[in-house]
Amino acid sequence: NGKNNTIKINILFLDFLNDWLKVIKKTIEPSTYNSYEQIVNEIERYVALKILKPSEQIPSIRDLALKLGINPNTVKKAYSILETKGVIQTISTKGTFIAPEINQVVENKKIEIEKTIINCIKELENLGLNKKEIKEDLIKRGIL
Repeated sequence: NGKNNTIKINILFLDFLNDWLKVIKKTIEPSTYNSYEQIVNEIERYVALKILKPSEQIPSIRDLALKLGINPNTVKKAYSILETKGVIQTISTKGTFIAPEINQVVENKKIEIEKTIINCIKELENLGLNKKEIKEDLIKRGIL
C-alpha cells in the first residue's frame, strides 16, 4: 500500500533527522567558534560527506533552534551564510533545502582550501623550509 510506504519513509527520515540533530547538538558547544559558525561547519561537513544530499530538506530555523536549544537568530545567521555560499536554498512556503548543485559548491570549497594550503607552503618556503622538511614536520605533528 502506497500510504503505508510513505509513512514508513517519513518515519525513517525522522529517525535519521533525530540522529543527525543529536550529532550536531554534541558538536555545537562552547568553543573557539561561535555557534553559528559551528552550524555552518557541520552542515558543510555533512554535505561533503554526502550525508546531506542535493535537494534534501533540512530543519527550519525555528525547528533547528528548538532542537539545539539555541536562539533562532543564531540558526538564522548560519543559514544566511550557507545560503550566500550556495550550500542551501530556502523556497518560500516549502522550506530550506541543500542546494541541488551542491556537488559543484563542494568542489569549489576543496579548490579554495587547496589554494590556502599552497599559500601556507609558500610562506613556509619563504621562511627557509623546503617541502621535505615541511612534510616531515607535518607528519611529526600527526597532521599527515
